Amino acid sequence: MNINTLIESSVWIISILLLFIFVPKSKIREAYISFSFMQLPGWLLGLAVVQLGWIEYPSRFFAHAVRTSFTFEFLAFPVISILFNIHYPVQKGFWMKMIYIIFYSTILVIMEILILHFTDLIKYTHWKWYLSWISITLTLLLSYRFYYWFFRGA
Repeated sequence: MNINTLIESSVWIISILLLFIFVPKSKIREAYISFSFMQLPGWLLGLAVVQLGWIEYPSRFFAHAVRTSFTFEFLAFPVISILFNIHYPVQKGFWMKMIYIIFYSTILVIMEILILHFTDLIKYTHWKWYLSWISITLTLLLSYRFYYWFFRGA
């Protein structure tokens, strides 16, 4: 097993463990809705950047089915969205919310940069790390707005 397959398999295991550890039983319904919703903007954005040639995924699961990262778009990003949504600091002040949002986006981009430099799982062709940060932040905020609307009303 090469390092790319090992890392991608580890992401699947870690994502599932994160769900079991950080999603309370009382929030399973919310988690399912967040997971399902995040797949739409995640897949659309992921497919768009790949089709436009901005990002490549040289090594990936289901390489013959889709040119984007199935692991990230189908599992990892929706799981992060679940954690982001159900633990969002609703009762906290503006600055605490900003730190929370920046934290999630920054951690994801740091992981992406490490994967970019040390594996063949992702390759930037016409893309920069800050574009990932902006797109992740906006997508997480979109997911939270939907989550808030769905469970608490517009």
